[in-house]
Amino acid sequence: MSLRQGIRSHYTGITSQSRSGALAAGPGVAMLPRHGGKVMGRVTTLMIIDDHDAVRRALESRLRQIPGIEVVGCTGSREEGIHQALLLRPDVVLLETKRSDGAGLEICRRIARGAPETAVIVLTSYEDEQERHQAFLAGARRYVLKDIDSAQLLREIQVAQAVRSAA
Repeated sequence: MSLRQGIRSHYTGITSQSRSGALAAGPGVAMLPRHGGKVMGRVTTLMIIDDHDAVRRALESRLRQIPGIEVVGCTGSREEGIHQALLLRPDVVLLETKRSDGAGLEICRRIARGAPETAVIVLTSYEDEQERHQAFLAGARRYVLKDIDSAQLLREIQVAQAVRSAA
């Protein structure tokens, strides 16, 4: 199932994720409880910054179903996203750069500069070659479209971490 399909089914309330109640809280950052123990090796900590509430909630819900992924923060706010990413220093930040405030690349730049050990993955609605180039210059490790399925997204997260480790 792609993220877009997940969002559509999330709205209708028919996904197992929405029935499980594993949704982020309302506006601002949802500091999510850490689950106990590690699942098959090292847990990858992850934060989501996307100003579209439904997308953010559906993505967080889907990621919580993947063993070895721990969502530690989820926000639509630019300043809260930057603050929490620099404070929590997750392994990966999933960032939508096409934001209503136009600050997506600035968020990427500030996180990459302030927490170089955090791999920023741009997860966006549609491809824009100029933005893609600017995102890599700003410090993004990967640039992927939101219609990616969960298995492909997990591979992108692993690649971004490998790139980070090699740096």
